[in-house]
Amino acid sequence: MLEEEGLEQAFARHRRFAEATHRAAAGWGLELQCSEISECSPVLTTIRTPEGINADAFRKLVLDRFDLSLGTGSASWRARSSASGTWAISTT
Repeated sequence: MLEEEGLEQAFARHRRFAEATHRAAAGWGLELQCSEISECSPVLTTIRTPEGINADAFRKLVLDRFDLSLGTGSASWRARSSASGTWAISTT
């Protein structure tokens, strides 16, 4: 599949999906963990959960309302962040 699409086209697709993910987060009033867009990963976006909002409850709400599964932050970030792999968006 990757050979068929071409490596440069796949990289470009990931950058487009990352930009769409960043815009969606901004539209929801959410802050990205990575503050410098030029330094953000094109394949994983970590979103900070607003103060006072339970990250697990937020992930459940997004799953129930938008059928979008978000990952958890690791270790100490679990309660304060959610992760979205942009590759997942391309397969739904």
